[in-house]
Amino acid sequence: MDIQKIINIAVTSEYERLLKRMLSDNGFRYIVRGKYNCLFACKIKPTKLLSAWDTGTIDNIFYLDPSLFLYIRWEDYEPYEIRERDVS
Repeated sequence: MDIQKIINIAVTSEYERLLKRMLSDNGFRYIVRGKYNCLFACKIKPTKLLSAWDTGTIDNIFYLDPSLFLYIRWEDYEPYEIRERDVS
C-alpha cells in the first residue's frame, strides 16, 4: 500500500469520527444508506422498508456525502447507531 493511500484512509477516518461527533451533538443517532446509495443521518431510529428507510418525517434526517461511511450498506438489517465510543 502506498503512502498516499494510507494518508487518505487516515484523513477519511478522522473526518468521519469528527462528523459522527457533530451529528451526535445535534441529536442525530443513526446513519443509514439507501437502496440507491444515498446516505443520511437520522434523529430517530428508522425502519427499513422494501426500497427505503423510513423515519416518519423528513425533519428527522440530514443527507451526507455518499462517499463516506462505506462500511454502512443498504444490505444492513439495522441502522448504524452512533455510540458514545464513536465520538470520544
